[in-house]
Amino acid sequence: MFSRILYENNPLNAWVIFLLLLATNTFVFFFLYSGQLFSLTFSFGKSLQFTSSSIFIYLYSLFLTIISSSLINNISKFFVEHFGLLLPAFLFAIFLNLLMIDNIDINAISCIPLLIISISQLFKLYEEEKIYQYLLNLGLLTGIASFININYILLFPVFFFWIILFRKFNIREYLLPIMAILAIYFIADAFYFLLNSTDKQFLIQKIIKQNDISAHLNLSLAVIVLLVLSIVAIYRALYVKTPLKKIKHRKYYTWILFSIFYLWIVFFISQRQLIVYFIAVFVSFSTSMVLTSLSKRIYSILLFTSMLLLYLISFIVVL
Repeated sequence: MFSRILYENNPLNAWVIFLLLLATNTFVFFFLYSGQLFSLTFSFGKSLQFTSSSIFIYLYSLFLTIISSSLINNISKFFVEHFGLLLPAFLFAIFLNLLMIDNIDINAISCIPLLIISISQLFKLYEEEKIYQYLLNLGLLTGIASFININYILLFPVFFFWIILFRKFNIREYLLPIMAILAIYFIADAFYFLLNSTDKQFLIQKIIKQNDISAHLNLSLAVIVLLVLSIVAIYRALYVKTPLKKIKHRKYYTWILFSIFYLWIVFFISQRQLIVYFIAVFVSFSTSMVLTSLSKRIYSILLFTSMLLLYLISFIVVL
């Protein structure tokens, strides 16, 4: 079974990922954090609160994590020559388990599908001549996600680096996603003033005031695992010959590694746990490349098995 996930491209094996996510969400919401209050807090201060035993928050998290894994499979199609279609989604499920056991961030879980859709939009830019629609979508998705958590804006340099890496300089391609974000805020401001005629603040002012910049650094097991895997991937990219033969695949992978490096800097400066959830998405791809590029297949299977054991041990440790 391990070899199938590592190297094969059969989407029917996705049931394994579904079981992992089902086990994680069931354990976290009904056993580990039983009775605890969770909230989905929007950037402008409004929040929805649920207890961990609420069937809605359980199904909401399960649905979004399954959707995220399915969306990751769409991106994996660009790398099927190098690793199995389901491998990044499988690793993402393991990383997500570690993150949720340490600290459930409903806002991060809500933003991850938007991040993955944004990445898929970027991947489409390489083979398209007229890319304005994709850039517009990228800006709109970023604006919407920033309402869920304003720190999502910190991902914007990652998207710009893609444009720099793959496109010839065109000022319109840089301005369009920014204008799309501003359009989202202008429209939201208009509705906000209509619904809150007594409040004279712009929505962006309210968002800044509602989001405290203070935070604390949490070096949990999930953070340590993701950091080690990030260092290994970057090291191998610098000092070991890459198995990627096509130029566009090398650029894809370079962008993924740059994103990991940049997001770790952002995490250690901002100390936002949300950023680690975003890092997990990118590390799932870099670790997939590391796993399948080892000199012997037995090494790949052993490392993959250790990742699965880490998933199982994480349940035992917190009990």
